Amino acid sequence: MDAALIIIDFQERLAKHISGIDEVLKNSAKLVKACQILEIP
Repeated sequence: MDAALIIIDFQERLAKHISGIDEVLKNSAKLVKACQILEIP
């Protein structure tokens, strides 16, 4: 099975309208790190 992680660019002008943006960004960073470790593009 193939897998890939797609990250959407959270632009500052839109980020201020996303509820819980700090948590979203923190979790996104965790996912990126996990994919790097697992060698998932």
